[in-house]
Amino acid sequence: MGVVSHLRSFCPMLSKVAEPIDSLRNDGDVKKNWTQLHTDRFNTIKQILLSNQILHAPILNDKMFLQCDASLYGIAACLYQKDKLGRIKHIAFVSRSLNSAERNWSTNRRECAAVVFGFIKFRSLLWGHNDIEVLTDHLALTYMFTSTSLNSTLQSYLEILGEFHFTISHTQTKELK
Repeated sequence: MGVVSHLRSFCPMLSKVAEPIDSLRNDGDVKKNWTQLHTDRFNTIKQILLSNQILHAPILNDKMFLQCDASLYGIAACLYQKDKLGRIKHIAFVSRSLNSAERNWSTNRRECAAVVFGFIKFRSLLWGHNDIEVLTDHLALTYMFTSTSLNSTLQSYLEILGEFHFTISHTQTKELK
């Protein structure tokens, strides 16, 4: 899992796939608690790592797209651009599992955490860039910036996001690439 963790930046939603195996990380008796689910997920991870997913170098003057998502188990972000024909050119992927406290967060907080996570991880590429579109399947995030009643955590997220120039767009889950 150490090698897999090192490659998380290049594999979309790897934390979601690896979550059952990650949960055994500090288990005293992995052999006893290993199930068919763990074997299936391990084989899926191997297939992901063997796939021909190609990453591209960013063109710093072109529009950047930051696609973010959250589940009950993890958060993820994908940074990409589109070529002149509208084809997606992936630049980087990042994901992480949520700990037990984070899994109790509201959907708003998890989805916003995914956006903040993406901006922090890709800060070196996004800071100072003026043409960034954030894509989310969580409609409430598109209204967050005009809300007058946010909790302190969401307000602190807004402070972090205030460093960046971006627009946020809602998209249906099936449209997320």
